[in-house]
Amino acid sequence: MLSGLSKIQAGSEYPYPVSTLDLLPTFFAAAGGDTQILKNIDGVDLLPYLNGTEAGRPHELLYWKKDARAAIRMGDWKLIRFPDRPAELYNITSDIQELDNMAAQEPELVRSMFKTLFAWESTLERPRWLLQRKFENYDIDRMDMYRKKPIDHKPTQGKVILKPQLH
Repeated sequence: MLSGLSKIQAGSEYPYPVSTLDLLPTFFAAAGGDTQILKNIDGVDLLPYLNGTEAGRPHELLYWKKDARAAIRMGDWKLIRFPDRPAELYNITSDIQELDNMAAQEPELVRSMFKTLFAWESTLERPRWLLQRKFENYDIDRMDMYRKKPIDHKPTQGKVILKPQLH
């Protein structure tokens, strides 16, 4: 039934981030469907990336948003915007736990990522649930309760950190 998935070696790992939005076009293609007929979806067919016929990343940019909070992943960098404190910037490949906030050391990258995030947000429709904010503070407090606290920046001795091209 899912013939396209048989070309992927069992136990293989894929190093780049993907989105749950990619599941629909991937499973559709694996079942023999033509993904060209899928309209107005944000996901991509992952099969060419997983079986090696397509190189690179399926997404150079990934976005997340909930109320005033948002995040953008640009290559190996992740910027998190909060409603009640300064944004935080992490290099995910060298700091997977997101403890080493690099925002103060990379102001141009923060600015570029903010501009990209704002451009994406301007394309979104206002969610209807934003009219009711009764759980807003509860969500912020709950996120902070389970989140590891970042440390102040320390020099990344001996580490090579690649930066995306700024436009």
